[in-house]
Amino acid sequence: MDFSYKDFNKHSFYRPDSFGALGAVAPGEMSKLQNRYDEDGGGVIRALWSLHRRVTPDYFRMVYRAQTGALGYSKMVFPTYKYIMPDALADDWLSTVDWHKRYPTRDHSLHQTLTAYIVAKLLGNGEEAQSFKLPDNRNMLGYCCDRILNSPKMTYFWNYAKSVGVDCDMMSPELKKWWVKDVFYEASVISALFHDMGYPWQFVNRLSHHIEVAEYGETMKTVCSAALTKDAIKNRLLIFPFYGYSETNLRHAPAQLEKKVTELIEKGLRDSHGLPGALGFMCLNDKIRKYSQIPSLKEASYRLVLDWAAVGIMMHDMEGLYWDDKKKNNPKNPILRLSFDLDPLSSLISMADILEEFYRPAAQFKLNVTKTAQSVQLNYGFPCDKTEVYVKGKTLYIRYKYKESKDAALNRDRRIDEVNEYFNPGNGYVDLSSLGITGVDCDTEKG
Repeated sequence: MDFSYKDFNKHSFYRPDSFGALGAVAPGEMSKLQNRYDEDGGGVIRALWSLHRRVTPDYFRMVYRAQTGALGYSKMVFPTYKYIMPDALADDWLSTVDWHKRYPTRDHSLHQTLTAYIVAKLLGNGEEAQSFKLPDNRNMLGYCCDRILNSPKMTYFWNYAKSVGVDCDMMSPELKKWWVKDVFYEASVISALFHDMGYPWQFVNRLSHHIEVAEYGETMKTVCSAALTKDAIKNRLLIFPFYGYSETNLRHAPAQLEKKVTELIEKGLRDSHGLPGALGFMCLNDKIRKYSQIPSLKEASYRLVLDWAAVGIMMHDMEGLYWDDKKKNNPKNPILRLSFDLDPLSSLISMADILEEFYRPAAQFKLNVTKTAQSVQLNYGFPCDKTEVYVKGKTLYIRYKYKESKDAALNRDRRIDEVNEYFNPGNGYVDLSSLGITGVDCDTEKG
């Protein structure tokens, strides 16, 4: 299976809306947010215009298409996205021209949509026959649905689903499988489409951490925030990853584990964009949702979809907390490790995030000096053109296709190291063994 911008542009992908989000929106609460948005002068058009002035026309057209598509879809699944989209676009440009520790540059606005496209294609746009082929003649969508339905490790999910009003006991096996497929596919696409929305919050949290020394030595500020966050999500699906997806750990956690959970939340707030993004997604939806005391299956299912999407948003960026070690020898927090029979949605989002390397701009600066003035030229290029992924035997092969051999060579070590950190069979962040995959072979080459 291959992924590229050309393929995305040609086929796009199916954006699901099986559970009718619009019926669960409280108009009064939306009006309050809209009034605040209007008082601040709106922002989406201004943010797009500001981006237009800073990037090349070709790049702007791609971002514009991706973001207006996300905005249109968000009216059904995440109506409040419009209120944070201007900040996301502003942060996106800063990230695109900044120099990161690992990457030359990182974009988010186009990347999120392309990641959602990868997720949709891996899942066959909701059709098992078109889904990514796994060992032993299995497919990605069918396998994930089977694990959700039958894995004893997914008990936490079913108990949580029942707590928000989803009761599948009266469904036939065929209807239950259909329901699982729709819920899983919709939550996966939504999660992928907004998985990087936490970057503006991460910037603020990181800035707060750096300047807290000047705040009268109040070093307990982030710890208090972590405690408040932990209390706010203690009855939500978002809390389970911190306890290893174990209801026993959650309900009967020893003091040492409770302390570790608070520490992980503190680190997640300060050092990741996944947890801030998940909290923003969850809280903004909570603000405008109006849930019935006795919800219909459709309404309860959508509440579950949103909560599950938030988990995927958070967990796609917990790899740093999982390792918490620059040498990447042994994970410091193995309780965070993902697997497809434990949390197939988060595992899928993390996998797609790593596969989406194509059409990520690499900003290049050039200083022009003349007799009368000097100026800086900024060009945007896309070194990686395509990603190919396939299974042979029990090995997953990932091939990043670059336009030039020199770029393939320059990026080889970085790509192999990251894939190893995520998918190493022994201790990678995402355990692929339940898929029947026992090895991962990554390389870069001219496409």
